[in-house]
Amino acid sequence: MSVPTRQPSVLLLCKSEQAAAVDKRALRDAGVSSIRTMTSGLDAARIMAGLEPDKPPLTPDIVVCQHKLDDIDGEQFCALLRLHPRLLGTPILLLLPNDDEEAQLRALGCGASALMGRPFSVDALRKNLQALMAYDQRMAQLDKGRENAGQQAFDDALATYGVLLKPVRTPDDYFYVGMRCLEEKRWNAALSAFQRSLQGAQIRGEALLGMAVAWRGKGDLVRCRRCLEQASLTFALAKRWHNARTVFVRLLREDPQARSPFLTAAQRLMRENRYADAARALAAGIDLTPPQLVGTRLAQICMASGQPQAMFDQLRQHLDGELGQQAADLSTAIRCRMEDLQKQQAERQKQNAQERQRLIAREMRARARENDAAAAGTDGPPPEQPVAAPFEASEDDPARRGSPEASARQTASPSGMASPGGQALPSLPPAPAPAFLAPFSEEDASSTLFQRLPGVNELCSVIKCTWKLARRNKAGRKK
Repeated sequence: MSVPTRQPSVLLLCKSEQAAAVDKRALRDAGVSSIRTMTSGLDAARIMAGLEPDKPPLTPDIVVCQHKLDDIDGEQFCALLRLHPRLLGTPILLLLPNDDEEAQLRALGCGASALMGRPFSVDALRKNLQALMAYDQRMAQLDKGRENAGQQAFDDALATYGVLLKPVRTPDDYFYVGMRCLEEKRWNAALSAFQRSLQGAQIRGEALLGMAVAWRGKGDLVRCRRCLEQASLTFALAKRWHNARTVFVRLLREDPQARSPFLTAAQRLMRENRYADAARALAAGIDLTPPQLVGTRLAQICMASGQPQAMFDQLRQHLDGELGQQAADLSTAIRCRMEDLQKQQAERQKQNAQERQRLIAREMRARARENDAAAAGTDGPPPEQPVAAPFEASEDDPARRGSPEASARQTASPSGMASPGGQALPSLPPAPAPAFLAPFSEEDASSTLFQRLPGVNELCSVIKCTWKLARRNKAGRKK
C-alpha cells in the first residue's frame, strides 16, 4: 500500500474543547498538522454540504468523530452525512468509547469508514489515517452523486434535527422531532425522540401515545398496547380524566382484559394515604371497570395494611361524596370481599398451626426415644414409647371412652390369654399416664397475646409449647 506524501487535513468533531485535547495531541503525534475542531455535528454537516455560504468552506480529507457530540451522536452524524450525494465518499473515522466487539458491531451500520476503540495507540491511529488516505474513491462517488437525484433526503434530515441546534434542548423539542418522524414514518427515530421527551411531566402522556403509534407502525402490537396502558395511567395520575378515558376505551377495543388505569391509580393513591384522590379516580372510571374487580383489588389493599378497617372507613367516607348511591354498592362489595379474605387467612393460619404441631410432636417422639436409649445405655434403638402429641386427647378423655378401640382394650385380658372356661379374664383398669407424658391442652400450648399479628402469635405459641415440653421431660427424668 502506497503512503501519500502529503499529510491529510482533519476535521475533529468532539463534545467539547476539553474533550478534544487528548485526540488533538494524538493526531499531531501521528503527523497531522492541519486540524480543525468543531463541537456541533449539525453545523459541520451544513458547512460541508455548502448550506452556509457566509461561513468559510469546509472540505477536510478525513473526519475524526468522537462517539458523543454536543448536539447529536457520532453515529447519527455518520448516517446524516451519508444522505448527501456529494459527501458519500468523505472518509470518517469514528472513535468508540471502548474497543470491545459488541460496541463495534452496534456501530457497523452508521456509515463510518473505520472504527477505533479507546484506548488506542498513536501507531494504530497513524495506520488508520494512512489507510483512509490510500483508499480514496471520493471522486468516483462524487461523480455518481452528481448524477443522482437532489439532496432532498439530506434536507429533510437536517429539518428534523434542526430544532436540536438550540443551546438548551427541552423535552418539548424532542417531542416535536418525534412528531415530525411520525409524519415521515421513520419509526426508529420517532421512538428515540419520544424516549427523550418522557422526561417532561406535562407531555409524558402524549409522548407515550406517540411511542404507541411508532410501535404499531413497526408491527409490534404488544409494545403498542403496553404504551397505551402507561399513557392512560399517566393521564389518570395527572387527573386528566377525559384523556385517560379516551385512551382506555381505545385500549379496551383491542384488549378487553386490559388493566383499568383508574383502579391502578386508586390502589397507588391508597398506599400513599391519598383517599380523596383515590375516590376521584374510582369515580372517573367506575362505569368502565367491573364492580367485582374493584371490590377485590381494594379489599386486598386494605387487608395488606396494618389497619384494614381504618383504611376501609376512610375510603368509604370519600366514596360517599364522590359516587353517591353507587358508593353503598361498592362499599358492600369491598366489605364482603374483606370478610372472605379474613376467613381464608384464618384458615391458612389454622392449617399452618396444625402442621407445626405435627412437626413438634414428631420431634418430641424422636427426642424421647433418644433419651430412653441414652438412659438404658444401649446402642440399638429402644422400643417406641407412646408420647402424647400436643392437643391430642388421652385415653382418659371422655371423648374417647366410648370409642371402639377403648372398649376393645377394656374387654381384653392384660396378657392376651383366655380363662380355662373360654371366657376372657377380667381386665384391669388402665394405669394412669405419668405426669411427663400427660397431653397438653390448647390453653397450655398456645398463645393469644397477639391476635392482630398472627405470625408473632404463632411464634409465641411454638416457644411456649417447646418450653413446657422441655420442663415436662426434665421432670420425668428426675422421677
